[in-house]
Amino acid sequence: MKRKIGIGIGIIMMILLLGSTIDFFLYAPIEKKEPEKEIVEKKENKVEKYTIVETKKEIEKKEEEKPVEIETKVETEEKLQMEEEISSTGTSQSLPSQTPTIKEENSIVVESGKSVSFQRIRKGIQIQDLTEKERNYAEELLSIVLSSQEKEVVLDWDCTYEEYERIIEALDNTYCPYDQFFYTSYTNLGKPIYKVNVPDSREAYERNQILEVKIKEMVNAWITPSMTEKEAVQKLNEEIGKLLTYNLQYGDIYDALATGQGRCSSYALLMEAMCNYIGIECDFVEGWAMAGWTGWGAHAWNRVKIGTTWYYIDCCWNDETGNQYLLSETLWNDHKI
Repeated sequence: MKRKIGIGIGIIMMILLLGSTIDFFLYAPIEKKEPEKEIVEKKENKVEKYTIVETKKEIEKKEEEKPVEIETKVETEEKLQMEEEISSTGTSQSLPSQTPTIKEENSIVVESGKSVSFQRIRKGIQIQDLTEKERNYAEELLSIVLSSQEKEVVLDWDCTYEEYERIIEALDNTYCPYDQFFYTSYTNLGKPIYKVNVPDSREAYERNQILEVKIKEMVNAWITPSMTEKEAVQKLNEEIGKLLTYNLQYGDIYDALATGQGRCSSYALLMEAMCNYIGIECDFVEGWAMAGWTGWGAHAWNRVKIGTTWYYIDCCWNDETGNQYLLSETLWNDHKI
């Protein structure tokens, strides 16, 4: 009897144990799987939501930064313009202590101008502009310079100092437009005495005649009548850059063409001479420029007229900067007159 009871109890225990095991395998995986799936889905949604929020913040931040950059640039340009106005009016002799920002010239529209005329532009008073008396004296001096064997000749002129100045200026502008000039002197010890240095004046005349031929040859090789004034100026800028290498030891056109080297004034004088030769008004400009860490220093460039507008051009610096100083109606921030 006891044995039967024991067997019965054992069978009951086995049934309970088997039921628990079956219940574990049937229900436990389901109960654990659902929370795990829910957690994963929440994490994915959280990540997606976070990413979207961050993207909007970045866009808003970029949009907020744009006006700040523009405002800073405008303020810088206004400050530089104010400094230029102060310097030009003579109120202050001090130059800017910081390197200015170079203006972007991409938006500047340069007019084309008319076709190149090849009608040479002569500057200043010329021989034909003198009175008959002044013209006779000018012809006399030129004859002495070209033929006299003397080193110095006293000019027997009965004229005022103002007339003397007009005569010499007309001779220089007519016969020495490129390089050097006639060497004359004036003293007044009770009676005006005018003298001319023959050898130096003859050399100046001959150098200018050589330059006249060289400039004519180069201009005719580079420029055609079908070109507009803008195209001609751009071509001269390009060719002068190829022709010359910067060297501070050479300053005049004659030496620059003889050696292929020159400083800023060489570039500017050659540009002026060539533009005026083909009928484009061009001026030689002297001033200051900000040359990096060396600060402000003496510099030379040009002002050229295309159509009805004057533009600045620095063919010396264009040779090194990829034409950042090609044509601009306003003076660059790192140039100062």
